[in-house]
Amino acid sequence: MGIPLLAGGYVAKFHRWHDVHPDAGPAAVAPWTAVPAELRTPGARWNHTVAAEERRIVTNAPPFASEDSLGIYIETTIHNRFLHSAAAITCDEPALADPMRSPVSTYFYKIHGLIGRWRQNWHRPAQIASSARPEGGAAGQLAGISDRLRAMDQHMGALAMASGQKKPA
Repeated sequence: MGIPLLAGGYVAKFHRWHDVHPDAGPAAVAPWTAVPAELRTPGARWNHTVAAEERRIVTNAPPFASEDSLGIYIETTIHNRFLHSAAAITCDEPALADPMRSPVSTYFYKIHGLIGRWRQNWHRPAQIASSARPEGGAAGQLAGISDRLRAMDQHMGALAMASGQKKPA
């Protein structure tokens, strides 16, 4: 079972469509490699709590017990409480602050590319102690997050259709 939104779902489908159109400009939706300096300001509501949330994700300290716990942490902290609203303010993209409209912004894909990078980094053995991973693999741990991401993928596809955009193949 894959991770639809990040691996083979909406974001990947979007890139397969977007990146082959010469006028689309892949750089406009290239993933962030870290939280941009422009968002690390008091005006964007960056503070010690957000910095600590990012530090925990990047360093995996204390370690996340599973990919699901990493995903839940990201979703309930820095993603929902900071990234979208900070980018909406800093980039002058009000749509980013509205979950129903955020996929229309190119910054949405930069944000979710960053989240995908954090997920990939969690999987790197050098960045996580093997004792932090559940025995027997992550299949059972991924079931809940996969279901949530699949539902989100369907919702985002419906939003694209409702806004008159062609749904990515």
